[in-house]
Amino acid sequence: MKILLTGATGFIGSHLLNRLLNDGHELVACVRDPDAKQKLMPSIQWLPCDFSRDVTAESWLPRLDGVDLAINAVGIIKAYGEQTFENVQSKAPIALFSACEQKNIKVIQVSALGADLEGQPEFLETKRQADNFLQGLSIDSIIVYPSLVIGRGGTSTATFNTVSASPITPLLGEGDQKVQPIHIDDVAGAISHMIQHWPGGKQSHQLVGPETLTTAEMYKTIRGWLGLGRPRFFKIPLGMVRSMARRGDKNSGSMLNSDSLRMLLEARTPEATYNAYQAKPLRESLALNPAQFSDRMGAHVAYTRPLILWSLIFIWLFTGITSAFFDMESSYEFMATGGTTGLKATIAIYAGSVFDFTLGVAMIMGYRMRLVLSSQITLMLVYMVLISFIDPAQWLLPFGPITKNFTLLAATFFLFVTEPRFKR
Repeated sequence: MKILLTGATGFIGSHLLNRLLNDGHELVACVRDPDAKQKLMPSIQWLPCDFSRDVTAESWLPRLDGVDLAINAVGIIKAYGEQTFENVQSKAPIALFSACEQKNIKVIQVSALGADLEGQPEFLETKRQADNFLQGLSIDSIIVYPSLVIGRGGTSTATFNTVSASPITPLLGEGDQKVQPIHIDDVAGAISHMIQHWPGGKQSHQLVGPETLTTAEMYKTIRGWLGLGRPRFFKIPLGMVRSMARRGDKNSGSMLNSDSLRMLLEARTPEATYNAYQAKPLRESLALNPAQFSDRMGAHVAYTRPLILWSLIFIWLFTGITSAFFDMESSYEFMATGGTTGLKATIAIYAGSVFDFTLGVAMIMGYRMRLVLSSQITLMLVYMVLISFIDPAQWLLPFGPITKNFTLLAATFFLFVTEPRFKR
């Protein structure tokens, strides 16, 4: 069967891509950057698409030539720029479904649990708009509503791994929120089974795990999978969590915001409706995909990195302030050692102070972080070289004001190599 798959590089889409390839299907994958993928996986036809702009049926018709089935696995957790919920999860899918009807192509829509209800957050409401449109068309279609999907590559999974691996695991309130986690392998397996045993007509199915867990139980399960022993829980009052979520509304990169908190607190726990394929309990699914060193390391790095980041921010801000307003006499004495006195020394001291403070502020803002971090590394190296020429005895001082820079260099380099090259 020739299948067009959107979102083929996303979490669900990439796993589904591998499953469909193993099933022997011919794939047409729509992604934003097809050229690089075509070189890596030439057996797949990679086509360009942009769900923020491909919002007309005409833009989709050429991509559907010879296609038997279209699967839409595109979804976003946070909106950014032109990648709005309306464009990505409503307008573009509706355009794709309209084109499929014109060519009489059946469709599978990967929606989200709760999207079949009214009055939901925008993430679910835009899914519902596309779902309802598809159900009103004349073509065969299946809409799947996955619950919380767990597996490598998932943004939510990475967050749960990080929280679970923390020395102290924070809980929202009592940690009694109910979830029905389903492993990504079972989501892909269920959709694969539907394709192989196409029911015809219009179908919609809840894809949920076979057991209901509290968030505390899920953290225990994931921490056990990581091989880290029993967690130590810290309960955060829900009032404080709601306040944190409101602050998260203003931060486009925050996973905790009012909508995500609401979806967790109001999550449903329905029965699975596609009984032809049996999903496994989360513990069993994770056991079939044993945690590797990279899983544990990634989880530890994710919660350690902010600690290092804010420690360095403090150092740069504190250094900028103290060098300009405290113990100026020592600063002038050091500058005089290098032959700089008077106004030139004053300018040099205050310029260094401003530069240090500015770098600290830039880290807080997160603006062009790789440039900021590389500038800090360069500045520290320059400082060390200049000090070596001006006053080599500084290297031998008992509290190590210069030798401690090696630790700061290592920490800054760690932030640099773990900083994403591209941020949306």
